[in-house]
Amino acid sequence: MESIDISRNGGRIFLLVLIVLAFTLVSAGCSSPEYPGAFGGEKRDTMSPGHFIGKTGRAYKSAKDNPDLLDKIYCYCKCQDNFGHKSLLTCFVDRHGSQCGVCMDEALMADDLRKKGYGDEEIVEKINAKFSKEKH
Repeated sequence: MESIDISRNGGRIFLLVLIVLAFTLVSAGCSSPEYPGAFGGEKRDTMSPGHFIGKTGRAYKSAKDNPDLLDKIYCYCKCQDNFGHKSLLTCFVDRHGSQCGVCMDEALMADDLRKKGYGDEEIVEKINAKFSKEKH
């Protein structure tokens, strides 16, 4: 049976454990309970805003006009947790967004802030600050 040189291999194992631990902590920190993050990666097209009127139509137009932005935003109706949505954008690939005031309000706020010249990170921060405090 071959013996293991702990002094040499122990350092490598320790380093590997540290790397795995650091990766785990960084990954967990990307989506804190106070400000969850969007998973992102929604590739499907949103429904046409022409299928809707009023506030609902404006929200679907926001999704159509700003897919890259909405794909960075967590939806505070908790559809990521409950329905496996990837981001706020997913709410608008079907009729889900038309039946949810939270989805519509977030999409409209994002659109309004973008039109005012805010960058994507600022918009995400402002939406998190507003909607994370509301009870849904």
